[in-house]
Amino acid sequence: MKNLLEAVFRNSVIYNFSKLRFARKISRPLLFLSFFILLSPVMTGLAVADVIYFDDITTSDFEAVPSEYCGFNWGTNEFGVVSDSAYSSYHYKNTYGSPSGEYAAFNDRGKENLVVTSISGNYFVFNGAYFSGWAQENQCCEFTATSITVNGYRDEVLVGTVSMDLSTNQYDWLQADMAGINKLEFVSSGNNKFWIIDDFTFNENISDTIAPAITVTHPTSGATYETNLSTLDISGTASDNVGVTSVAWFSSGSGSGTAIGTETWSISNIELVEGNNIITIWAKDAAGNENGSTLKVTYTPPQATPVISDLTAASGTSYVLVDGLDNGSKAYVDSDATYSNLPNILKNATYIRTSINDRTSTIKPFISFVVNKNVKVCLAYDDRIETKPSWLPFKNKTEGNLTIGNEVMSIYARFYRAGKTVKLGGNEGDINSNMYTVIIVER
Repeated sequence: MKNLLEAVFRNSVIYNFSKLRFARKISRPLLFLSFFILLSPVMTGLAVADVIYFDDITTSDFEAVPSEYCGFNWGTNEFGVVSDSAYSSYHYKNTYGSPSGEYAAFNDRGKENLVVTSISGNYFVFNGAYFSGWAQENQCCEFTATSITVNGYRDEVLVGTVSMDLSTNQYDWLQADMAGINKLEFVSSGNNKFWIIDDFTFNENISDTIAPAITVTHPTSGATYETNLSTLDISGTASDNVGVTSVAWFSSGSGSGTAIGTETWSISNIELVEGNNIITIWAKDAAGNENGSTLKVTYTPPQATPVISDLTAASGTSYVLVDGLDNGSKAYVDSDATYSNLPNILKNATYIRTSINDRTSTIKPFISFVVNKNVKVCLAYDDRIETKPSWLPFKNKTEGNLTIGNEVMSIYARFYRAGKTVKLGGNEGDINSNMYTVIIVER
């Protein structure tokens, strides 16, 4: 029985289509004039149309929807229209008609996938439409589509989708609310399954002048942020009356790029330069409108732990801790004497510039400091001082020598673990001798 009904259905719908198409071939001038008269009111009112009723295409029971109709491309013989009288007569015998007027559209030949696009390329809002499964005696048959899915695309990017189950005793409204699209795709429950549509409702977005809104939510919602990390992750939200198409960023310190996401977006591993970084994030919509949000990020690199701290001298002179010892480095805070003949192991080490005027001191302890890392503390001590101080590490044991000015200085060394306090006594020299200097080598 079902096969018979399907055969009758095909003979009545598709056969009638074939007859009408044949008629167009043998009387094209007449048909062209008829179509022009019927369609001219619609075509001249494209800009203001917001509901397509499909009632102005033909006065016959069946006809193809023109490929270009009411501002949209419906494809060639992809959609047809059927009159309420045909839908309630023949062998269909349905008791319900289209929601408005006398005609509704349907998917010709029961095609499973149909596409409708904007002719102008302008974006539009698809509000929704009435749908029904093609019925027989108000019942679902083998040729009846049981569901419909509508997909909305913006420049071939899917931005929305809605679905519904189809009734066979009434039309039901499918609310879509797809904004900023230029293509619709109708997908039914299967091939050779028929559905009907009426009151196609839309609004054109011909002139979108509203820029998107964009907000930074992480790492702060404020205008400024401070960090001691060299890279930054930022995320936030964006919105638009039609739709956000892209989010981009620019940093005054490290270039630019594109965020991941649109309405919810994120940017990872923005490299920061020391000091102030101005980071701007822009949201853009399909019409080219842009809006930005700016975040000022102050990057302060973490301070390296100094090799020693709490340095004091009993004389009250301000001793100076210097990185990068090399030949030619100044040895004292109050003399121009410099180092020479440095052993390689001491090059680039940290050292203490002592005072040449403290060379005769006998105070004990004289220099004090705390080591923050495991180090070897080396003293360059004047060889001309014959009697060495009792506090001198590894008395009479040297690790080579170096020169300060014209004088040879023997090197005495001792290992200290991090956290230890180092206390050194006075130089115990005379007015002609050099003051010792202290060199710290990290272990």
